[in-house]
Amino acid sequence: MGVFVVVTSDNKDVRGIFKTYEAPRGGRGKNALVYRPHHWAGLEASVSLIHAILYSEPTGVPLSAAPSAEVLAAAKKKLKPGDLLDGGGGYTVYGVAEKAEVAREEGLLPLGLAEGVRVKRRVPPDGVITYDDVELNEDSFLLKLRRIQDKTFDH
Repeated sequence: MGVFVVVTSDNKDVRGIFKTYEAPRGGRGKNALVYRPHHWAGLEASVSLIHAILYSEPTGVPLSAAPSAEVLAAAKKKLKPGDLLDGGGGYTVYGVAEKAEVAREEGLLPLGLAEGVRVKRRVPPDGVITYDDVELNEDSFLLKLRRIQDKTFDH
């Protein structure tokens, strides 16, 4: 349980703070994801009840079944052909948040697929990794699931 907040800023100094605090970033660094491991139940419950009772609106449901955001793989350091990615929490990549539409259009690699794959092209530090930058493991169960997801939502 907890609270996730996406913070957006066009201000260069604020974006620098996002990086300093190592907040997962996306949207070319304009967005940061903040997590707090607790609920604000007193505030959240009352707002949900008001919307449900007065406006007959469901609460706590997604706006769409299709993914709206992705956590993508970005390079922690300069990556070169032959390097093996070790996934989130490792030494080679970290996650950044981005709109699913942007990730799809630009062929950006989901963080969940960035483990046990080899780099094919150079990627600079903090560069977001694309599908074309890596040799995918075609036997990967996660890759098969991802392709089913993409097909389901016509990507």
